[in-house]
Amino acid sequence: MIGTFLASEIRLLIRILASRRIDAQRILREAGINPALADQPRARVPFEKVAAAWSRAVQICDAPDLGLEAVEFYRPTDFHGLAVVFLASNNLGTALERFVRYHTVVNTALKVKLARSDNRFDLLCSSPRVDAAATRTLESARAAVIVDLCRTAVSGGLDPMSVAFTYAQPADTRAYDDFFYCRLEFGAPEWRLSFRGEDAARPFLASNRDLARSNDQVLDHLVKSLHQDDLVSRVKVALVDQLPSGTPSEESIARAVSMSARSLQRRLAGFHTNFKQLLASVRRELAEQYVQDRDVPVTEISYMLGFSDLSSFSRAFKRWTGRSPAACRQRSASG
Repeated sequence: MIGTFLASEIRLLIRILASRRIDAQRILREAGINPALADQPRARVPFEKVAAAWSRAVQICDAPDLGLEAVEFYRPTDFHGLAVVFLASNNLGTALERFVRYHTVVNTALKVKLARSDNRFDLLCSSPRVDAAATRTLESARAAVIVDLCRTAVSGGLDPMSVAFTYAQPADTRAYDDFFYCRLEFGAPEWRLSFRGEDAARPFLASNRDLARSNDQVLDHLVKSLHQDDLVSRVKVALVDQLPSGTPSEESIARAVSMSARSLQRRLAGFHTNFKQLLASVRRELAEQYVQDRDVPVTEISYMLGFSDLSSFSRAFKRWTGRSPAACRQRSASG
C-alpha cells in the first residue's frame, strides 16, 4: 500500500472533464473509484487509483498538459483545510511550513520537505512511481496550484525562482513558460519548487491568525488520526481491492499489508477492532453507496462485495439497514 488521496481532490478532475463534456464518472469507475466518494469530506482513495484516473483522462482528452489546467478549476475547499490555512498564514515562509506539516491530509503518499539557505528556499516532493502521463499531470498540477495560491496571497503577485519536474522535457514548453515565468528544469531527480529567500517574509493579504490557528487544530487532529488509523485504512483499502474476487481471508489481507495474520490481529486489537468487524464495515459502506447507483444491478453489487449469491447479500443488507436493496432504491428514487 503506497498511500491515499483525499477523495474530495477528485472533484478537480471531475470539473476539468465536465468542461470538455467527458463522462467523468465512467473514467473514475474504470480506475476503480466510486464517484460518490468525491462528496464525502473525509473519504480517501488509493493513490494509484487516482493516478490511473488522471492518466486515463489525459489519454481521452489527448491533453498531455492537463495538469496545468488545474488552476482554472480547483477550489480551496477541495483540499480540506490545507489551502485555507495556507492562505491565512502570515507569509510565504509560514505557509510552506504548514504545507509540509499538513500535506498528508490530502496525499499520504507524498514525502515533502523544505530546504532553506540564505538566498533561496526549496519545497521538495517525492511520490511513488506511476506511469509517465500520471507523473506529468500530478507534478504539473501540484506546482501550478501552489504557485497560484502564492500569487493570490501576495500583493503584486509572486513568481517562483525555478520549478523542477522529474519527467522528460516536453516537445513544447510554451504552456509552462506562459504560466510559471521562471527557470524550468525537466528530468530532475526530485520535484522542486524554489523561491527567493527575500520572498519568504512577504506578508499575505488574507493573513488571519485566528483562522490559521483554528485550522491548525483541525489539521493537527486529522494528521494524527491518519497516522493512528493508518493500518485500519490500509486494511480497508486491501478489502476493497480483494472483495470482487470473493470474501477475502484474514491471511490474504495480512499479506497485502505486509505482516503475519497474528501480527494483524494484535495490531487491530490495539485500535479496538478486528478483521471481521472491518470486513463488515467496508461491505456495508460500499453496499449503501453502490445501491444508490441505479445503473448497477443488485446482482452485480453482491459479487462486487464478495457475496456468493444475491440472497446472501440481500439478507446482509437488510440486517445492516432494515430494508432490502430494492426497497432502499425505491425510497431513494421517491425522495
